[in-house]
Amino acid sequence: MAYKEIIAGEIREIFKNAPSGTTEYYLEHFNQQDVADTVNYFATTNPKEIQETAVYYSGKAPLVISK
Repeated sequence: MAYKEIIAGEIREIFKNAPSGTTEYYLEHFNQQDVADTVNYFATTNPKEIQETAVYYSGKAPLVISK
């Protein structure tokens, strides 16, 4: 799968509205491998605030933000 701009837009919106501290989000309405690829793109450009992810045994790829 791959980076998807529609997922990136949602990640930007979530990041903008995320509270201080560490929070975890799931974008279940998207293909989870696409979510992981897109989150990992952001993790390479902003590693202090967005954690690298993978699709876990649960079938979900979390978005973890630390502000």
